[in-house]
Amino acid sequence: MIIYKDISGKIEREIVDALALITEIAHQLEIPFFLVGAKARDIFFSAIHDIKTTRASLDIDIGISVNSWDDVTRLIDAMLSTGQFETVNKIGSRFKHKNGALVDI
Repeated sequence: MIIYKDISGKIEREIVDALALITEIAHQLEIPFFLVGAKARDIFFSAIHDIKTTRASLDIDIGISVNSWDDVTRLIDAMLSTGQFETVNKIGSRFKHKNGALVDI
């Protein structure tokens, strides 16, 4: 039996909006991704288990499962083409959502 906990309203709107758009893009491109890092920890402990955490990082870290660098490029290009994201660093692995949320791939 799977039990889901409603965590509506427990995650910052900026995070939800950025992840919702990434989810839509990744689904269309058939590129699986997962949340990692401090934000994943914060959601797991704070939003799901009501255990306070010390915020170590303000960004969202995601891992992606791809077969080639071309898939990475397709995801990044699709994110940028929405006009909702812009690159933050020269490497092209950090992005800023229009609402200010930072995303690292």
